[in-house]
Amino acid sequence: MRKLLLLLFLIPNLVMGGMNQNKIPEPVEGDLFEILGDTLNIDKDSKEDQPESWTPEIRAAQEKLKKEHQPKAYVKDSIPDMLPIAQKALVNQNTKWEPVRFSITTPGGTPPNTIASADFTKMERLKDGTFLIPWYFDMQNAPLNYARVDCDTKEVEDLGVWKNNTFGGLGNFSQQDIVPENSIGYSILPFVCGFKMPQGPRVANLFLMVQNNEKNYFTYDLNSIKKIDESNYILSMGEAVTYNGKITDYRELRPKYNPLQFNCAEKSYMSPDEDGLKFFIKDPNDGKNQIYKYPIENACEYIRLNPSAIPQAKDGEIPAKFSNVKSGHEESEINKPKVSIEDAKSQCSDIGFKKGTERFGECVLELMQ
Repeated sequence: MRKLLLLLFLIPNLVMGGMNQNKIPEPVEGDLFEILGDTLNIDKDSKEDQPESWTPEIRAAQEKLKKEHQPKAYVKDSIPDMLPIAQKALVNQNTKWEPVRFSITTPGGTPPNTIASADFTKMERLKDGTFLIPWYFDMQNAPLNYARVDCDTKEVEDLGVWKNNTFGGLGNFSQQDIVPENSIGYSILPFVCGFKMPQGPRVANLFLMVQNNEKNYFTYDLNSIKKIDESNYILSMGEAVTYNGKITDYRELRPKYNPLQFNCAEKSYMSPDEDGLKFFIKDPNDGKNQIYKYPIENACEYIRLNPSAIPQAKDGEIPAKFSNVKSGHEESEINKPKVSIEDAKSQCSDIGFKKGTERFGECVLELMQ
């Protein structure tokens, strides 16, 4: 401010100094920036960043130095001022959160032994093709943080918290730091970008679904999707071990949970009950069922973008336990159960099968078919 006042004071004097005897202003000789430069600490480069005497090599070297010493000033330009979907959800009481566990801190971490959850249903794709994901630590008063994922470069950035701008509309993020591969933040990558892994003659396109325990994750394979009819599809689910954002070990789940049948028109899926039977879940947002919400959305989007890549499921690939359920959640008249489920359960108990076991479920299913 003092320099600005001094500038306003000096300019009239310079003009007066350039007047002739008739008090008609004459042009001041020289460059005004050069005249005021010593006083205001402004050099000629403030008007012209790169002197004409610089060679192309010098110009390139200067630009390189700028980017090395001010990386955020250049990289952050690709993140627009925005109001994320997740921030809107915070003030919208009708918007449901679907967080899933994607990692947990170590005993010596900050904070220690704390679950980290992300809501992939509120993920946004930016114009440059990167993804913005809201996440938080499962602890009281934990702030909502954001990560930015680039599937091309396999980079994850920690953007910190989102802050309103001065006018309370759009805003920006508090930081921008590349996340190291051995950090919990990097665990988000396979949820968003998937991981290709050879499985015999084929290649599985595995996406993480939720963290099962400290080392294992439930997964689903987009390359395993097969079509039952215009709305119903199946895909294989599995369990995987990860290390630094990469899947190092994978196996398919046993038939009780595999394959997963889902309906893209209704965003519903088939789930086993405690007896091993299958039934449709119309609302995958309820309780633990919310972990299926994003995988179903992701699978249905993959189908929409790659319709010709989805093969037709063969009769032997659709388990019998699915055959008596139609997409409308009604039993087919042809495959209507011979006995009710309650009668089947009663008969299996009388035979000696223990309720809740896999053998009990198989017994009930056999009697109903």
